[in-house]
Amino acid sequence: MLLWDGLHAHRGEEMTAFLAANRRWSTAHQLPAYAPELNPVEGEWSWFNATVTANFCPYGLPALQADLKRGRRRLQRSP
Repeated sequence: MLLWDGLHAHRGEEMTAFLAANRRWSTAHQLPAYAPELNPVEGEWSWFNATVTANFCPYGLPALQADLKRGRRRLQRSP
């Protein structure tokens, strides 16, 4: 079974020929372009990027780590 992400590079002639030649023993299922319901973390990343790391330019690794730690605590308190 092939779970296909639909990337443009994967829709070329070689891939089409491979799928046609191996249709007897393989099946291909194409995933939708954007499906947050298939990836529950998607909502958390969206929130995190919009609130915690929006317009954030750390001066070094310690500042980045502290900000990410603070954001994780905020996320844990959020419903």
